[in-house]
Amino acid sequence: MRRLIVAALFLGFIFSTTLAFSGEKSLFQEANEKYQAGDYVSAASLYRKSAASGKPTAALYYNLGNADFRAGNKGAALVDYERAHALAPRDRDVEWNKSVLKTTLADRIADSDENVFISSAQRILNWVTVDEIALLFAFIMVILFIVSVLNFFFHQSKSMTAGIGGFFTLLLILTGTAFYFRWLSAKDPFLVVLEKEVTARYGPSDKETKAFVLHEGAKARVIDQTDKWYYIALQDKTTGWVLKKSCEVI
Repeated sequence: MRRLIVAALFLGFIFSTTLAFSGEKSLFQEANEKYQAGDYVSAASLYRKSAASGKPTAALYYNLGNADFRAGNKGAALVDYERAHALAPRDRDVEWNKSVLKTTLADRIADSDENVFISSAQRILNWVTVDEIALLFAFIMVILFIVSVLNFFFHQSKSMTAGIGGFFTLLLILTGTAFYFRWLSAKDPFLVVLEKEVTARYGPSDKETKAFVLHEGAKARVIDQTDKWYYIALQDKTTGWVLKKSCEVI
């Protein structure tokens, strides 16, 4: 009897999982059909529901970005492309569409830092995912462990493994630096303005003095927040407070 119950529960799990997968797949297909028919607003809505119902992929965010872009929602499209880029950083289609979108934005705010070293590091990191950095870090640790074991048990191998150990130690430091920059990105994430025009103020209140104005698609780094406001910094170090409802964090 116990075996029958276990088997029934297992089959029920498989059946429900299959139904959920089929439903998500049909939702994605329906969104594709809406997009091909030129109904970009409905397509974006269905893509967004598909993303919320399961683990979204780079292809899903890419399609969602295209639908939002076609529907005229440039800020939302930039968010979609950035999320697609995070999952597939070497996808040329994503980069191309994102660059085309940026040429249509009212605010041309550079993504990279003016410092040559930092901007170069950012460009390199933009080609790899966090998971890839973590995998490389784990691989280096395994190599260094093997080198340490060889040195411990085979003293005559020290001269041979010294160069290998030094190389991978340097690589470990570089990988740790990459983790540090990723940590900075996670610590102070970026946001994108979704509304046509947003007023940034010197304090988290509508009564505060206006600092500057941002337009749809503008990108800024979040450095603090309250219940309703984000404290942001632009690339030129200009800072101000914007309403949370007017933007979305990537």
